[in-house]
Amino acid sequence: MLISKEVNPKWLIPVILAGALVFVGLLWIIIRLIIRRAIVIRELRESEEKFSKAFESSPYAIMVTNVESGAFTEVNNAFVLLSGFSRKEALAGPSSELKLWVNEKIDSL
Repeated sequence: MLISKEVNPKWLIPVILAGALVFVGLLWIIIRLIIRRAIVIRELRESEEKFSKAFESSPYAIMVTNVESGAFTEVNNAFVLLSGFSRKEALAGPSSELKLWVNEKIDSL
């Protein structure tokens, strides 16, 4: 039998307190992890906002390209103004179809 009919209260209180301390410790760890995650998410959002502002406000044409497909995944306003292509046209297919490069070898990269 695991539990005796006669429980010595002298040992019961320390066992309960130890269990409570373990619970509080685990709760503290979970709270710290939640707070750390919230901080990381906030910092990531701020970083994305900074990048977006720099990307969109740059006077230079900037294109983000998918290496595997060669397609633009994003272009900034300067690209639209300088290239004459709309954002929709630029993002529609592989960048090679836009014939932006003078050298055909570069075009195939």
